[in-house]
Amino acid sequence: MTDIKKTREWEVFEYIVGAQMACILIFFVSFSLGKGFSVSFSHSLALITGTIGVVAAFLYRFLERLLNQKKILYIKVAYVMFPILITAFVLLQVPHGPYGKQVAILLPVIVAATVLGKNGGLFIAFLGSAFLTWSSVFFDRKPLIQALEQNLILISVTFLMGWFIGSITNLEAESRKRLQENLDELQGEIERRKFAEEQTFKLSRIVEQSPASIVLTDTDGNIEFVNPQFTRVTGYASEDITGFNISRLGSEPAEFYEQIYEEVREGKEWSGELLIKKKNSDSFWEHTYFTPFKNAAGMTTNFLKISEDITEKKGLQLEMARLDRLNLVGEMAAAIGHEVRNPMTTVRGFLQLLGKKELYSTDKEYFTLMMDELDRANSIITEFLSLAKNKAIEKKMHNLNSIIRSIAPLLQADATKSDYNVVFELAEIPDMSLDEKEIKQIIFNLVRNGIEAMEHRGTITIKTYRDAGEVVLAVQDQGKGIPDDILSKIGTPFYTTKETGTGLGLAVCYSIAERHNSRIEFKTSPDGTQFFVRFKGSCEAD
Repeated sequence: MTDIKKTREWEVFEYIVGAQMACILIFFVSFSLGKGFSVSFSHSLALITGTIGVVAAFLYRFLERLLNQKKILYIKVAYVMFPILITAFVLLQVPHGPYGKQVAILLPVIVAATVLGKNGGLFIAFLGSAFLTWSSVFFDRKPLIQALEQNLILISVTFLMGWFIGSITNLEAESRKRLQENLDELQGEIERRKFAEEQTFKLSRIVEQSPASIVLTDTDGNIEFVNPQFTRVTGYASEDITGFNISRLGSEPAEFYEQIYEEVREGKEWSGELLIKKKNSDSFWEHTYFTPFKNAAGMTTNFLKISEDITEKKGLQLEMARLDRLNLVGEMAAAIGHEVRNPMTTVRGFLQLLGKKELYSTDKEYFTLMMDELDRANSIITEFLSLAKNKAIEKKMHNLNSIIRSIAPLLQADATKSDYNVVFELAEIPDMSLDEKEIKQIIFNLVRNGIEAMEHRGTITIKTYRDAGEVVLAVQDQGKGIPDDILSKIGTPFYTTKETGTGLGLAVCYSIAERHNSRIEFKTSPDGTQFFVRFKGSCEAD
């Protein structure tokens, strides 16, 4: 657009220069054919005047670009006055030349019409005609009527030139004005579109870089667009998921999603927590917002789903709830443990005493069974007490590898009896502040659970290593893995899948880990389960 504007300005500039050169030609003809001056003087004057005209034309071009409209008007008046003065000079100095006054009178009209337009051209034509008539009356001593008749043709030509050239000038000015308005409007439209494109680009970048998953569906829940974060979280690329109904990703039935769709179609919003399946069949929790996506007319044309992965947050909530249950059970055990243990110890002592008497020799196996059950109840109470959050422990600087090596023979013996194998992969790790008895307990419990998870021969692998500034104890089995429906119940007191289990083994492990400012994680698959106890790598005793 700028090139068009410059081209148009150059055309106007050429038009003005052409008019100025026409004026110079008129000067030259007037001075050459006039009788009042010598030929050399006429040529010199024409050359000087021509030079002034060219300089004035370029000066007009320069000033028109720099000055405001009011000052430009003054410049135009000056351009008109210059040929008028020259014309007066010619008429006064060459009053009897056959061409001088007739030709010179057209000069200011042409310039005025070119610069000021039709009104200016007609006005100067009137002044020139009046001046021409006055000069005939004054110099030629002719009556007014005769002077008008003598110069009628020249006067008519003068007014015709003023009207014609002025009309062309007005037409060109109007066209130039409309062109400028169109160019300004076009420039404004370009700026508006450029701004809209910038806003659209920013919006698209916001969607692409958003930390939340964004999904756009039709009003039936069929996916039309997903942002990169959705792909990173779920594993589904845009081309893989487009056209799928979003209910296929959820764990809830299709009827549940249809209720959500119905609410959003009515213009309402829906928010809640959903369990979503990834492309690799893993599941994760997300907090989801469904909101209607409306067009300019206010009609709902799509659904907008914005969600955030809250799996870690959900896990922390479940962990806090589980720890609260552990602490509650531990506090209850601490409160009643001694009260139950004392009578149990008394009963066991009398059973042991009576079992040695000859009178009850035939019932000895029953006495043994009762004492075994009392011992089992006592071990359960011991586990109860291990769940107490405020249980007194004695921490010292130990190396986890040393503790594992000290109980390795016991672990291997226990595994060998069940035809299993224990493998140790111990890396170099720093010393930590640990309670040796409790760490042994957590290792025994995890290994025992691993052995019981394997139906046939297999290997238990015990590892230690450092990871991201933490010391990790890992116990891996080769069982069938943990079923999905009980994953959330791992570590819950009294929950067990074993016929003879108490459901306290893993609960005790979680309590011990908490007292050591560590955490327990696990990974499970059909090839086995691996538990991780992650200790912070502190080397200072508490």
